Amino acid sequence: MDRNIKTFYIRQFFHNLWFIVPVLVSFYNELGLTFGQVLLLQSVSAISAIVFSVPSGLLADRIGRKKVLLLGIFLLNIFMFFYLFVVNFFEFVILDIIYGASLALISAEFPLVSDTLVEIDKEEITTKVFSNGNTILILSFMASNIALIFLIDYGYRFTILCSLIAFIISFFIALLGFREPRIKHREKEQTKNFRFHLGKMNEYCRKDHFLLYLIIIGSVYLSISYLAFWVVQPYYTECNLPIESFGLLFAITNMTELIATYLSYRIEKKLGKKATLLIINLLFLLAFLGMSFIFNIFGLIFVILRQIGNAFAVPIFNAYISEEITYMEKLENEDIPSSKATIYSVYAMLNNLIFSVVSPITGFLADTISLSFTLVILFLTLFISLIINLILLSRLRIINNNELTKKLS
Repeated sequence: MDRNIKTFYIRQFFHNLWFIVPVLVSFYNELGLTFGQVLLLQSVSAISAIVFSVPSGLLADRIGRKKVLLLGIFLLNIFMFFYLFVVNFFEFVILDIIYGASLALISAEFPLVSDTLVEIDKEEITTKVFSNGNTILILSFMASNIALIFLIDYGYRFTILCSLIAFIISFFIALLGFREPRIKHREKEQTKNFRFHLGKMNEYCRKDHFLLYLIIIGSVYLSISYLAFWVVQPYYTECNLPIESFGLLFAITNMTELIATYLSYRIEKKLGKKATLLIINLLFLLAFLGMSFIFNIFGLIFVILRQIGNAFAVPIFNAYISEEITYMEKLENEDIPSSKATIYSVYAMLNNLIFSVVSPITGFLADTISLSFTLVILFLTLFISLIINLILLSRLRIINNNELTKKLS
């Protein structure tokens, strides 16, 4: 296995040891923030990620993926350090701007891994690699969820300190483990500006409608899934579940997501791309439908459905987009630099744009009307999405996995 792939796997574990996550909303509430303000903060970080997404992608295409990734991890450590001392909403806003910037820069890791697979002629395992990465991510979350059961007695700030230590380790893993992929024409990328890379993205999307579809629909799914992540904690509260159980509940749902991630690559290979994309939509749809009406321990079933949908969506959309870009670049007869990082950054920007709009609206509705009503609105949104998907997927020409592997070889 290539060193970059090994580093990617190891870094995923340390990078996702967010010990405070299962009780983060409670941490905000203890400091006097409402749920609406909590989601407004997430919107701030998403907007910050939007602002930095395109520059970070352009920078990664020009100076290299590793340098940009290291800068992003460094900012994440700055964010986590000052989270040890934050006390009011304004301070949270400042830190979430830094956090959004770090997210945008860290997104350079995806094209770094993808370029590595191109370099070693292993593009056909892109889905598998991203799926394995997501599996490790979930294992990391599970470890932090279980550890929270013991760490929470020492207070919220102590769990933040533990995450900071893990993120510092993650920085040095990336620094010492990653090497810049030696992809073709790297020397010519220095002379290309953002207009060039954006132009290539526009050209690819016009020629490959499936790539355009993946960027838009993937952004919708992932932004709503991330929104659901923040809804889960107040949902557990409305189910009258004790806060001490949140760590265990998150561990249970992450265990299910782990199994789903392990199976996603294998299921996708058997079902094909169209069926897999429709299944992702259905999983999110059923999850929000159940959470809208069931407010007791059995609601855990629908939280699990959301986790399974996320387990499929994250690695599969990253892999599909990577495969389509690689395929389009292979069709080029001229010597051109890769625009993959820029396209990934635009994808992340669209994801954050949708989330930044939906998030404060969701918080406002939950605070002023009810959480149940808010979940019904999200269910209806996904129902409309399902209809649109059925129409689009029936018309789009999609190259299956075997055909794509042959064309890339």
